[in-house]
Amino acid sequence: MPKLNVKVDTFDDNSLFSHKTIQLGSKSIETPTKAIQVGETTKNDKILDDVRGANEIYFSTDPGKLTKAQKEFKPSFKRNIGQALNKSNDDEFNFVFAQFGSERRFEDNNLHFLLDTIYSTSDFVTVPLMTDLVSAIEDDGDGTDSIYFNTYKENVKRFIETAEQLNSKPIMGTLPQLPWGLTNEIVELYLDKGIRAFCFDFNGRTVTAQFQLSNMVVPLLREIGKRKLQEEVFFYCLNANRGRGSSETDFVPARDFISLGFGFDIVGDKHMALPLPADFYDKMDETGPEFRMFHRDEYYYKNHEYDSDLIDRLPSETGLDREKIAENSSDYHRRKYEKLLNGEQQALETIDLRPAIDENRAIDHIESKSGVDDRVISNLQSSKEEFENERKQQRLNDIW
Repeated sequence: MPKLNVKVDTFDDNSLFSHKTIQLGSKSIETPTKAIQVGETTKNDKILDDVRGANEIYFSTDPGKLTKAQKEFKPSFKRNIGQALNKSNDDEFNFVFAQFGSERRFEDNNLHFLLDTIYSTSDFVTVPLMTDLVSAIEDDGDGTDSIYFNTYKENVKRFIETAEQLNSKPIMGTLPQLPWGLTNEIVELYLDKGIRAFCFDFNGRTVTAQFQLSNMVVPLLREIGKRKLQEEVFFYCLNANRGRGSSETDFVPARDFISLGFGFDIVGDKHMALPLPADFYDKMDETGPEFRMFHRDEYYYKNHEYDSDLIDRLPSETGLDREKIAENSSDYHRRKYEKLLNGEQQALETIDLRPAIDENRAIDHIESKSGVDDRVISNLQSSKEEFENERKQQRLNDIW
């Protein structure tokens, strides 16, 4: 069985930024890094080779689709996964995530089919995301006594136990956006099973918001510290909200990208669509389509009109065809190139972040960015302080 090896190069002194090397068999990647939706690439739409290494593949399914797929020669979601994998390189990590839409317990045949799909395509056996169950847990308000929470735990446990029978690939535990009193029970299950790779599913929420920090990020890091596992684990951030703008600025702070400063090693994409403002389409009719671009020099997203100046606003350091991006404003092409260009630019920025982390100047590197305000800096520093205080207290407890 390929052994997961996490080598910590540096923990930043003033934040939870870290520089690590993740190895699995013959594959290796440095973090922090940005996962790329490799399925969006083509032979004519290539990003820079330097930023490749982590590929993200995401699909949604439900009991009905899984039952139907077992009777088909080429189910659509398996065909899409296969097409994406054909665009990956042999030395790259493939992270395949399944969104399972149901409030019910896994049926045995569906569990095995879903597991087989993930196992055969992903370098890590990722526990399925179950947002329907998470929503039901939130709605019934019964906490750990919720029948939906018990179903969630049972699904996780059965998936892990079935995956362990294959005994060949490491498992990645997924963590829902729930209060820590509930999530802690899932974390204990993962840690007791020896799982050392974790994916946080923020389900469209903002990582830097206080609820997420106090209920998901900091408590898990504290538990990792108590068990002295901080040099054995890595964390993946998925479905994080990009952030919100204000009436005083014309940009949106890249809150998804700054999640790397809260202990995350790999930042993925957001795959669910949030409700649009009521006047969204009226404004689009007035202004026309706009290209949302991540500016790595400022850590924000900004919308740019499809005019004659767009090509000059696009970054020069890219493997993509800038003219092709600027010339086609259809919804399909706009969304495709937003994913590819923004992913590439964020991955480039993580390369610049690594030496800053090594030299303990990560905060200095980011605090001058327009998309990083004083509150974010304060949260970065306080999260680090809280984690370090817990470690110091644990050392005292060990002595006594």
